[in-house]
Amino acid sequence: MIKFNPKESGWAKTNEDGSPGLPIFEHCCHVGWVALELVKQRQKIPDADLTPIGAAVLAAIHDIGKWSPGFLVKCPPWLIRENLVLFAADHAWEAQQEKRHEAHSQDSIQLMLQNRGVKQSVAQAWAMIAGAHHGKMHVPEKYGNGDVTFFIDDWHFQRQQIISELEAEFGCEIPTYEVSKRDSLVPWLMGLTSVADWIGSDETYFPVNKGLNTGNGKIAAKLAVESIGLANPRVRKGLKFKDIFGFIPNELQEKALLAIKEPGIYVIEAPMGLGKTEAALACTYELLKTGKASGLYFALPTQLTSNRIHLRVNDFINAISETPENARLAHANAWLEPDYYQPRAVQTILKKSDGDATASRDWFASAKRALLANFGVGTIDQALMSIVAVKHFFVRRFALSGKVIIIDEVHSYDYFTGTLVKCLCDELLKLGCTIIILSATLLPKVRNKLIGIDDNLVNVDVYPLITGKTTTGDVIKPQFAVAPERQAVRKIFKNSNHLIEDAVKAAQKGARILWVCNTVNLAQQIFEQLPNDSGFESGLLHSRYPHFVRQEREAYWMKRLGKTGEQQGGCILVSTQIVEQSVDIDADILISELAPMDMLLQRIGRLWRHMDVRPAQTRPVSEPQVWIVEEEKTLAELKQEGSESIKKAFGRKAKVYQAYPLLKTYQTLHGYEFIELSNKFGDSQIRELLKNTYENTESDPDSWQALYSEVKGTEFAETKLAEGNTRLFSKMALADEDGKQTRLIDIETIPLLIVSESSENQITLLDGYKIFLPINEFKILDARAIHQNIVRVHAWPFEQVKKESELSFYLKGKHCLAQLDNDSRLKIDELKPEIKLSWCKIKGVIQTYNKGGFDESCD
Repeated sequence: MIKFNPKESGWAKTNEDGSPGLPIFEHCCHVGWVALELVKQRQKIPDADLTPIGAAVLAAIHDIGKWSPGFLVKCPPWLIRENLVLFAADHAWEAQQEKRHEAHSQDSIQLMLQNRGVKQSVAQAWAMIAGAHHGKMHVPEKYGNGDVTFFIDDWHFQRQQIISELEAEFGCEIPTYEVSKRDSLVPWLMGLTSVADWIGSDETYFPVNKGLNTGNGKIAAKLAVESIGLANPRVRKGLKFKDIFGFIPNELQEKALLAIKEPGIYVIEAPMGLGKTEAALACTYELLKTGKASGLYFALPTQLTSNRIHLRVNDFINAISETPENARLAHANAWLEPDYYQPRAVQTILKKSDGDATASRDWFASAKRALLANFGVGTIDQALMSIVAVKHFFVRRFALSGKVIIIDEVHSYDYFTGTLVKCLCDELLKLGCTIIILSATLLPKVRNKLIGIDDNLVNVDVYPLITGKTTTGDVIKPQFAVAPERQAVRKIFKNSNHLIEDAVKAAQKGARILWVCNTVNLAQQIFEQLPNDSGFESGLLHSRYPHFVRQEREAYWMKRLGKTGEQQGGCILVSTQIVEQSVDIDADILISELAPMDMLLQRIGRLWRHMDVRPAQTRPVSEPQVWIVEEEKTLAELKQEGSESIKKAFGRKAKVYQAYPLLKTYQTLHGYEFIELSNKFGDSQIRELLKNTYENTESDPDSWQALYSEVKGTEFAETKLAEGNTRLFSKMALADEDGKQTRLIDIETIPLLIVSESSENQITLLDGYKIFLPINEFKILDARAIHQNIVRVHAWPFEQVKKESELSFYLKGKHCLAQLDNDSRLKIDELKPEIKLSWCKIKGVIQTYNKGGFDESCD
């Protein structure tokens, strides 16, 4: 056997020239000190039996598996220095690289614990923490509960000597008390270890060629944690609601502050525009101030809504913080935002092969690390990936622990994502989180299921309402509030043939009109029918623009229809569902395709919001109005149709939404001339409308009952599929792409990059940015420019999609480069011949399908 010293042998890091740097023991010490600092700064361990120093030891021992032939052979200069070149060749070290070093760590820790008398299942749970630090869990070995000394070879024995030295350094042995791999503590420790390893590899504070002694190591750990922005947030004391938001709280906000005082799960139900966001943020401040929370993550359904809320959360943070901090946007494209806040990156060298230190590009473009910051705003997907079987799921779980998690628009998710949200809430409660769920359109049964209480415990039909329970299981007394009066919304069914003419007349009289379509293609068609130079402004918003175009358009229209919009006069904004919720815009008239009632109510919530700056007497219409596109078949006719004929009658809408809720919404709306969001008595018809829509009645025709059965079948299937995705120990870790594992995506999409010019030496993107070829090193500006020019399109029009291109360095997986020709057509070799994609600066990417001699739009 080769010579061995547990404190000096091996290599854990290499210098830039590839020569060996830190020994294994010294790097492990660095990581242990960082883990200890993280716990001291802000992380409350979700198990009272585990001490901070015990957690630090568990993190420190993560890399002992680097003392293995398959890893050591990866550094030829080390082999030369140690005179082991021939020895390594004779003993086939190269052939032993298949088993990764973290798996060796896991095996040696398990054997050491079993040798100390710990039963196998418990030893496996503690050992898996080290084995997972590169993002994936390894299946533990089954040595049995008897004598394991037979399995401990020289390599295992020497790795265990490193463990013993680390235990001596930290003055604490590896914990041995009983835990299960399914306990909330285990993934939390996996996350702590991974994060500590990233920070402990920061060459600014932990040089590769020089180990630090205990005192200097602890100082370096403190500086590194603080520089990356992970220090405990410091908030100002004694602030009142008005100090934070600039206005006095309404009754709902006051009741929220009375109800939400301890970690737990709570639901705030109230009409749109009543200040649910401020209510939740005010409770967040109180929890931060009293040390009952360590940060905030605000989760929303879409990137647009998270971008908009981000601005409001930033104002909140600036008001409460003693030190300037920014809320980090944490969704897949957040790093493209021009004012995206970037904590100091962990410095690594891109071409290093050891794989421990994460490259700088993974910091800049990584949504999972954004969750680690004290304050984050982003999509629900980033939080949901903490409970599904994706790589580094435990980093997200660790990042969210102890924080306030605000989940907005929870009603908008299908059964699949809704089931995952329920699982997320259950897990976060175990980690000391405070979950605040916001919704205007939530059925009582759904609310009680999310909270985890029986219907008889909260059986009140009051609205607005605040309900919940603490982490100890105590159900709070429901809090009621009275919503201020809002003018009733007149509902009008209009024939599609009259809509354009009527909308133009209203806009010419000064009305702000929001026209919401269910598909991109229909939105483009409607916009194209609007006349030019008719005395009002028109615009188009949807998802089929490159990021830089969509960003500009969203910013303009959010301001144009926002509270501070300076431009007067009528306008028509045609959009898709991206403006449906969590967007603070104010329209006089809403035009909408038929949609399920909860979605339709959200759209109606964009009407007459800013009464303080645009009071009723100044508006060009006497009342808020929703014009719903009338269906071709009457309600009576739909009652006579078969289920398939009904779907056909609804057309594209039945591809976007299930036919049954569309039918019931259509039926329910016929019984209302006005919709009252909040009348003069504070009563709202929202609950009533939802119950009439979603509660099945036996009087419905057989064809409707068949469609209802389809809904229940979908609910069962999606629920089971979601529950299966949360079985972390029976599924292989999948790629952690935003939305891939957290949404049921019926139609696959791919990234399309529009190129205006290309040659052997450079590619010019749509916005004029030039990428020079070939690409040999990572450049953050190039990466941003490429992703700023991407638009997602459906994959089905392509005969095949390549995984390689000139820009594969930045675009992983399937993607497509499209050359823009002189007639605005996108030249794509892989496109099916009957499909045409073209680019229009105003309308975005237009997708048409040549069928029967004419172009038929398709989605």
